[in-house]
Amino acid sequence: MDNLTNDILSLIYEIPVLVAGINTKKEVIIFNSLCEDLFGYKADEMRTNPAAVAILLPDKDNLQSELQHIIDTKPSQRYIIHDLELLTKSGEKVYVNWSLRYRRHPLINEDITWFVGYDVTDEVAIRMKLEESEKRFQIISKATNDAVWDWNLETNYLWWNAGITHIFGYEKDSIENSIDWWIHNIHPDDQIRVQRRIYESINRGDNYWFDEYRFKRNNGIYATVFDKGFYLFCHLGCL
Repeated sequence: MDNLTNDILSLIYEIPVLVAGINTKKEVIIFNSLCEDLFGYKADEMRTNPAAVAILLPDKDNLQSELQHIIDTKPSQRYIIHDLELLTKSGEKVYVNWSLRYRRHPLINEDITWFVGYDVTDEVAIRMKLEESEKRFQIISKATNDAVWDWNLETNYLWWNAGITHIFGYEKDSIENSIDWWIHNIHPDDQIRVQRRIYESINRGDNYWFDEYRFKRNNGIYATVFDKGFYLFCHLGCL
C-alpha cells in the first residue's frame, strides 16, 4: 500500500469511535484501536479469525441475514442496531450501538461493510438499574394499603398509586396529574401551611418532609392524613 493509503488507515485506527470493516467474505479487515480496547482482541487476531464477524454481530435476531443483505445489495441507507449485547475476549458483556453501511473504499479497493459505533455499556447498566428500581417501586406501591404519590419537581407531574382510589375514592380518569390538584384538595385552612412547609423543606435540602393535614375525599368529606415524603436526587443534583 502507498503512503496515502497508510495515512487513511492510520486515521481510521485512531478515530475516537468504534470502527470495524468486513469484506464480502465476511472477513474483518479493519479493526481500530477503540475496538481493540473494548473487545480485547488485536486487529491481527480479528483478521486471521474466520469467525471474527460473530464477535461484532452475533448470529441472532436475523442480524447475520441483515448483514448478508447489505453485502449482497449494497444499499445506500444505514442499518442501525441499538444496545447490542456482545462478549469480549475475556467473556465480559458489553453493549454497543452499531451503524452498518456499505461503502467501497477507493484507496483500499475493497467492498466494505463498515461498522461504526459507540460503547453504551454504562448507559445500559444505568437504564437497567432504573428499570429494576421502577419494577420494585411498582410492586411496593401495589402491595401497600397506603396512598403513594410521586412528584417530579422539574415537570410538576404527580403520579398516584391505587391508594388514591381505594382510600379517597378518586378514579384514575378523574385525577389531574399535577401538584396543583393535590394542593386544591387540601383543606383551605391547611393549604398555606402545607405548601410553605414542603417548599421550605425542599429549599433547605432536607432528606425528607412530613406533615399532617386534611385531604378531601371524592365524596367531599375530608380525611385526616399523615404524609411523609423522601427526596430523590438525580446525578446532576436535580430532584
